Amino acid sequence: MTIPALSIILLLTLGMYAFGMSRIANQVPLRRQRWHLVVFTLGLLAALVVFIPSPDLLGPDHRFSVSMGQMLVAIDLAPLLLLLGIPTVMLQPLLRWDALGRRLSQTILVELISAAILLGWFVPFLFEAASRDLTIWLIKQSLMLVSGLLLWWPVAAPLPTWRPTYLMQIFYIFIMRIPMTLLGFLLTFSNQLIYSARSFALEICAPSSLPDQVVGGLVMWAGGGLILFAAFSVLFFRWFRGQEAAESGRVEPLDG
Repeated sequence: MTIPALSIILLLTLGMYAFGMSRIANQVPLRRQRWHLVVFTLGLLAALVVFIPSPDLLGPDHRFSVSMGQMLVAIDLAPLLLLLGIPTVMLQPLLRWDALGRRLSQTILVELISAAILLGWFVPFLFEAASRDLTIWLIKQSLMLVSGLLLWWPVAAPLPTWRPTYLMQIFYIFIMRIPMTLLGFLLTFSNQLIYSARSFALEICAPSSLPDQVVGGLVMWAGGGLILFAAFSVLFFRWFRGQEAAESGRVEPLDG
């Protein structure tokens, strides 16, 4: 997939988004419209970076570590930005599918689906096949992005009624990071290459060397840990603020 093709996809998606925003312009303050537009555009740019073959970014020597960075973008950064960039009012017509939105917010369900997609593509024969065939690699990257959207749906779904309580979200983000953390540790501390490279020139994402594999593993669990800490901090702050508001609302006014 070339840069011009990615640019066309970006422009078409932004055009559809702008059309949707124009239909709700009188329901969203101008400042909020701008904020949503910036966040959604950044999410699109992040998503498109995922589809640039790893060797084209930092060279073939770092293709695996770059690929793991792209995976973090596909699973964490891009989905969060895309979901946060959609105003709640834009999805009001989707309330007719409220049951589906709530079903996608069932944390156990989405965690199982996302973990299956993530771990499934790291099975050696699938990962190596994706590394040697551009079409399979593009399918893998697309499914990683879908996995990320599902994974963050319970935390960042545009409609508040589709999100569980803050305490449930805090517990969920710890659980959702376990598969990637374990996989990252395995790659980091392995003393041999887990994935074989058939040809140095033709590989897309298989490790070029043991150091490349180690760095890729570090990116997975260390980078993922930073994202986890940031998400936990935001959710804890919101939960604490909600508790304070609830407590202040129950305080009886003093007589006299």
